[in-house]
Amino acid sequence: MSDARTAAASECPFLQPARPLGGGRLIGIYCRMPDGRVRVPPMDEMRRFCLRGQWQECPTYRRHAPAS
Repeated sequence: MSDARTAAASECPFLQPARPLGGGRLIGIYCRMPDGRVRVPPMDEMRRFCLRGQWQECPTYRRHAPAS
């Protein structure tokens, strides 16, 4: 996983790094919602909101932010 994805995952309160089973290098990111559900954002959403540091504009973030 690139440094940009790692940085994005550390900024958005819902993004988490995803790891393969058994540990190893990072392979992606996923959203952990306040209610415990997990969502894998599509690549276009990651590019538009997560990786550009505009996660506050993400529709998923906006929908769940009041619950956090």
